[in-house]
Amino acid sequence: LGNWPAVAIEAAREAAKDWLRKVAKGEDPSAERQTLRRAPLMSDLFVEYDREVVEKEYGRHAQISARSAWNKHVLPSLGAMRVADVTVADVNKLLGKLGREHHAMAANVRAYMSRAFQLAESSAYGWRPKLSNPCRDAECMAFGVRRRKRHVKPNEFVAIHERLQSLAVEYPWHVACVYAILYSG
Repeated sequence: LGNWPAVAIEAAREAAKDWLRKVAKGEDPSAERQTLRRAPLMSDLFVEYDREVVEKEYGRHAQISARSAWNKHVLPSLGAMRVADVTVADVNKLLGKLGREHHAMAANVRAYMSRAFQLAESSAYGWRPKLSNPCRDAECMAFGVRRRKRHVKPNEFVAIHERLQSLAVEYPWHVACVYAILYSG
């Protein structure tokens, strides 16, 4: 129930009565506390996200970026929180602090966390209720990440053309649209 003087005697007595009421109803308050203690933390989510998503779905540079973002930004702020307890306000606080100086990193952190919360919502884990991803409503889009212009290199044109030719039979209209965009700029 707690140690005196951190917990007042009256509060401890009231908590003890609550526990007795729950036991009288057939509930197990101790099991509830143990379940809560065993609930996965954000640091546990990172381990699973790294194993299930980063290793399998990301390229080498994206792996480095995702791990760096989690280790530098997410884990120091949210690592000790339970996965189920993270709210939109927690995500907004983290992204707001990060977004003031590093717009692109804030957007990336939001994307990495969102993918991790999708994993936590999956039936394989069940660490969060379905459709409860706190990153979905996070206010990261106001960071105004500037789009970078990148021009296609000559050797990439050949690879694009070859790939489009291989898809032309199965997806003729899609390929035609891509060529229209390529030629019109």
